[in-house]
Amino acid sequence: MIRQEIQQFKERCSSKELRKFAITIAVVFSLFGCFLYYKQNAYASLFFLISAVLIAFGIALPKVLKPVYIGWMSFAVMMGFFMTRVILVLLFCIVFAPTGLIMRLLGKDPMHQKIDKTCKSYWLPRDDRQFVPENLEKQF
Repeated sequence: MIRQEIQQFKERCSSKELRKFAITIAVVFSLFGCFLYYKQNAYASLFFLISAVLIAFGIALPKVLKPVYIGWMSFAVMMGFFMTRVILVLLFCIVFAPTGLIMRLLGKDPMHQKIDKTCKSYWLPRDDRQFVPENLEKQF
């Protein structure tokens, strides 16, 4: 799955896509350089230089940035793969598991899963209404 996504980045790596990538990363480096300049850090000029080089290559020779683009996008795909699983596990452990535990401790059964041996049927009666073909059209 991850390999297929990375392969797609290699295949659709057009000059236009590389230019957009170069400009986006250059803007991020420029903003970070502005922040460092505001904090009077000596490394601000380095970030401005990297930004200028990225814009120059992005406009003049975008194909030079192809390995950087593929590396960055591969990192992003792998990071997304793992972070999705981490977020889902945390969501389950922090929200769903405690909610289920509290519901069991309080004896709540919102889905009516308890078996009632005295009940003849679990059928829920519904209201009588006329069904017309117009109700079945354009359901969504």
